[in-house]
Amino acid sequence: MLLGIAPALVGAQDITHSLNAIPLYGPLFTPQQWIPIRVSFTNRGDRAIDGAAVLPLSGDVAADYRYPAVVPAHSRVQIIAFASFSIKGTGGTAGNKASPPSALTTVRWEEHSGARLDRTPILGRPSSEVSKDFAGTNSSGFYLLTLGGSDESADAYDTQRLAATVSGFANTPIVTASIEPQDAARTYGGYAAARIIVLEDADPQALGPAQRQAIMDFINRGGNLVVACPRAANHVGDSWLAPYLPVQLLGERRADHLTPTGQAPFAFGEYLRSAEATDNGSGEIVLQDQDYVHAAFQRVGLGRVIFTSFPVSALTLTDPRTAQVWQRMLALEAPVTQWNDTQFETARVDLLQSMLGRSTVSWTAAASVAGAFVLLVLLAQVFIGGAHRPTAFAVSVIAAVLLSIALVGLTIGKTRAQTLSGARLAVMQLSGDGAGEQREVSAYVGQNDADFPLTAARHKH
Repeated sequence: MLLGIAPALVGAQDITHSLNAIPLYGPLFTPQQWIPIRVSFTNRGDRAIDGAAVLPLSGDVAADYRYPAVVPAHSRVQIIAFASFSIKGTGGTAGNKASPPSALTTVRWEEHSGARLDRTPILGRPSSEVSKDFAGTNSSGFYLLTLGGSDESADAYDTQRLAATVSGFANTPIVTASIEPQDAARTYGGYAAARIIVLEDADPQALGPAQRQAIMDFINRGGNLVVACPRAANHVGDSWLAPYLPVQLLGERRADHLTPTGQAPFAFGEYLRSAEATDNGSGEIVLQDQDYVHAAFQRVGLGRVIFTSFPVSALTLTDPRTAQVWQRMLALEAPVTQWNDTQFETARVDLLQSMLGRSTVSWTAAASVAGAFVLLVLLAQVFIGGAHRPTAFAVSVIAAVLLSIALVGLTIGKTRAQTLSGARLAVMQLSGDGAGEQREVSAYVGQNDADFPLTAARHKH
């Protein structure tokens, strides 16, 4: 009797709401770096679901990230979330590509009321398992992303061969992944774990404004954009990328080798599509012959836009010059905005602790200074008009500043200082062109309990 009932119970299981979550760049991940996760909500019910995907934060801090999502009735919604995973707790054997992915964390679908609708694991393997050479190391590696893809099957278009070359001289594991233009990131966070993006047989104009800005942020912060053998039909030379290219694109042809000036030929092994380009004077030339430029780069911010007339893996891997060419073009030695590689994480608590408890001007006195400043400027604008108003504005600002300084000195000398019970530490890292990234931490202590411990109130990236 029981055996006959069990199948019926299983078949009657509620599948009205289902959740699916997969790493956008594949099962291999780089530890302690932000990874985009494609989260799919399926609602087969008759009412809309106003809820969120909840991703536990991996690491020493117990916290959840919530990504709101409204899923209408009888519909499916996809969002891109971000997660960071630790190498601890993952299964598999380093260097064994056949080892199965293990559960990194579990994503929950919750309504705002707190009701849980479904949950699903995120499966993955750390990048150190790419090769036995990195087994047991702390090297997290990085992503080499291909945007688009060639319809030609030659090995010259295989980015894994390029990754093997770069990994050799960079001495770090590299994970390759391909994404279609419609899936390209719309914020810099989508590329935070990458150091190289290869634009392969893709039309840059197919990217939206947010996607273009995300790529430019990636370059400005030390990333490398490789424009490899661009097709004439994609009009890359007339696109938004044109000002950043180190060459002037002319057309394309077929070639089975290239002979740089003063060097022995590079043999491709077969006839491949090759772009024709000349120097436009804005970059640095790495390979050229008497007619065309074959490899060059232009510095943009902390990163580079790199051009190759040939597919990314066309140069023979056994030729030592191949690694030399890529090592010269790629800006892998540039600093990368990875906060876990700085002293900010370890120093923040001490810095905040040193701020808390210090004497400061009372809030009443501070408000009085600000109010007097604003009032004086407003009075000058109200009572002085006509041609004298600009002069009055300048004089009133100077007078307000002097009055504020006097009031601050007066309040420090005659009012009782208050004990600072809250503190906020903000750190911003700027690149040469003004692009930057901020991390902020807030903390407070109890007003009525001097022994109240330091507590993190906000931690955002």
